Amino acid sequence: ITIELPWSADKAIQQLGRTHRSNQTTGPLYKFLISDVGGEKRFASAVAKRLALLGALTQGDRRATGSANSLGLSTFDMDNAYGSKALHKMLRLIWACSSNEAVDSEVDDGLYVEALKMIDGHLKEALDAEERGEGTLEENLVPFDDDTEGEKTFRSMMFHLLTGPCQKLASSRVTAIKEGRSVSAYFESLAGGLEDKESVKEKIDLEIKSALDAGMNFNVLCNIWLYDVGGSQEVLNEGNARNPFGVAKFLNRLLGMNMKRQGLVFDLFVKTLDDEIRSAKSSGNYDLGIKTMKGQSVTFITKPQSFAFRGLTAPDETVELYAIQQDKGYSSEKIMELYNELKDADNDNTDSDNTDSVIDVDSSDQEGQGWFGSFRSNGRKRKINIRTGFYIDDRDYLTATEKVFFIHNPGNQSDKCIVARPNLGVYTEFKKSLHHKFNERKLGRNPVSVQRAMEIWEREYNLADIPHSEYYQMSCPGRHKESYVFAGSIVPILNKLLIAGRYNGGDDDNRKKPFNVVRVEVSNAAELNADMIQQPSSPEEIQDGDVEMLQADPVVGDEDDIGKGVARELANKTSKVRFRGTITKYHDNDKNSHLDPTGSYFVKFSDGRKMEMDADQVNHARRKFEKEVNRLVSVGMPREDASSIENQTKSASLAKTKLRKPILHDGEEDPEEFERNYEQEFTDAVPDVIVGLEFVRDGLHEEVLQNLSERLLQKGVETTRSLYNLEKLERARAQREEDEKM
Repeated sequence: ITIELPWSADKAIQQLGRTHRSNQTTGPLYKFLISDVGGEKRFASAVAKRLALLGALTQGDRRATGSANSLGLSTFDMDNAYGSKALHKMLRLIWACSSNEAVDSEVDDGLYVEALKMIDGHLKEALDAEERGEGTLEENLVPFDDDTEGEKTFRSMMFHLLTGPCQKLASSRVTAIKEGRSVSAYFESLAGGLEDKESVKEKIDLEIKSALDAGMNFNVLCNIWLYDVGGSQEVLNEGNARNPFGVAKFLNRLLGMNMKRQGLVFDLFVKTLDDEIRSAKSSGNYDLGIKTMKGQSVTFITKPQSFAFRGLTAPDETVELYAIQQDKGYSSEKIMELYNELKDADNDNTDSDNTDSVIDVDSSDQEGQGWFGSFRSNGRKRKINIRTGFYIDDRDYLTATEKVFFIHNPGNQSDKCIVARPNLGVYTEFKKSLHHKFNERKLGRNPVSVQRAMEIWEREYNLADIPHSEYYQMSCPGRHKESYVFAGSIVPILNKLLIAGRYNGGDDDNRKKPFNVVRVEVSNAAELNADMIQQPSSPEEIQDGDVEMLQADPVVGDEDDIGKGVARELANKTSKVRFRGTITKYHDNDKNSHLDPTGSYFVKFSDGRKMEMDADQVNHARRKFEKEVNRLVSVGMPREDASSIENQTKSASLAKTKLRKPILHDGEEDPEEFERNYEQEFTDAVPDVIVGLEFVRDGLHEEVLQNLSERLLQKGVETTRSLYNLEKLERARAQREEDEKM
């Protein structure tokens, strides 16, 4: 139980790690005590952001760890793009002193009294100076040259407030001051005993009502509160690019406010953040950090290609290239599910009568909400709403079938609509683009019936059962798309990959970037792994972890079995030790009548352990022994020595690491396909989830491989064949040293 989170997120993560260790039987259950105090959310937010960052760094996906969710901190992950956008939107509304009835109604009158007392006092000071002939009211609100920095900041904040968005409020308060109705004057009357509490309260209540009518609201209070903690508009506008005013700094500043103010300002921020996220989700633009490859099915076409691009610098780091097949289509069943889901949601949010073919997302009496453009009808220009429904394109150039579209308008909170096509799936499109299509008659202006739409949808879906590179009619590609993603240890060579793809960075226009960072979750990894296991291996390529073991001569149940080699393994998380032994005795006791031979074998191993085994167990140990022998032979040891029981299992450690398997044979070169020099056989398990780099243009992944490999060859980076030969030499050298010790 964590009663109080530390100031630093690093310390919090470190504390959690002390009780969450490797090899534990079960993970700990964490509980955090976090109050409703707005500023305290700053600590939870910092920890949640760091957990998301750890997921991005360790697995390339900030969603990968799931730690923030499992710890109950996911709701505090505010320091992100949406949090920053919400913060600046909130600040703009605060500085504009915009009214928000939902928030204004939650403010206690006491907070308005505090603000009016400050405003009245500041205006009274300027009015007194004006009466003394020391300038106009406005001139006396401007900061003076001899003011301290703190005084200048305060006077500047009040000047911009009272001569800008609160000009009407300032005028109302000036009149009240001149008429003796200032809040400060009422408090002075109360302190001097001239009036009682009830009388003063009634008068102050009237002043609050007058101020609210003149523009006083919660955002005016926020201007003053933010100034008190160093967050005035002038200070924030002067912030430097290296240390901008972001969510973390905002939450830090909240700690300087009293409890009531913290709660109100933080609640406003959370509401603004929720609106931003809701708007992004409704428009289909909610960004989870990494683009996820979606489709009716997503599979690997085959096991990946594996490349060792770093030579001797990091010989064990590899980059994999995955070929991915996506069925991007959207069946008629799925589109009807989406249609009905949106219809139900819209029916909950509108009182309009909807037919089975048209959903009015935006009511026509709300001007500007949901409309996509205008056109002339009978010489008059009028606006029409985008209505959620099915639209068709039946222009003459379409020879196979009409094109059908499903369009959902989320309302005026988004500048995009959700669009679905049978061959392309679901995507978003700007309303301006739809405006163009409707005006150019590329789409019918009125939705068609669901029945007609489904007939066309089914026809298009079947026609689109071809590769994405082919077209079943003009502008209509197939739904089966093939993509290529680089994964593995790509971070160390990321710049080289991008340069090989003709991208030099420094351009903020995403449309010009030739790559996407993508997350791929496939359904056929287990099938590919099963296929890899079934592939036979040659004797010299047998490695640790191979499921198939070499056949050894089975035992026969007589004296001929005495002295034959056996082996057994002891393994833990980090290492594997193999002990050799020999069969020392066979006892024909019919103890294992279900086996052949039926007797018992007695075996002694190099670690001194003696064991009794049946025929199946001995034959299994014999296969392990034969596997060990072939492993040693593959690194240069003569078979006679490798088969010798005297050469105990220390030498087995020489063959513990897998030898890479280059694609090119020794002495073979491929001058046209440079990447083959760095390619090796992929021998690991195929994962079901990867995060990597997709080069979006067709064929660009091949250019990247060619260009990168050519540059590496020119720089003399060792090829996989060179690394393989060096590894074999190192094993042979180590073996000779081991032999000399024996």
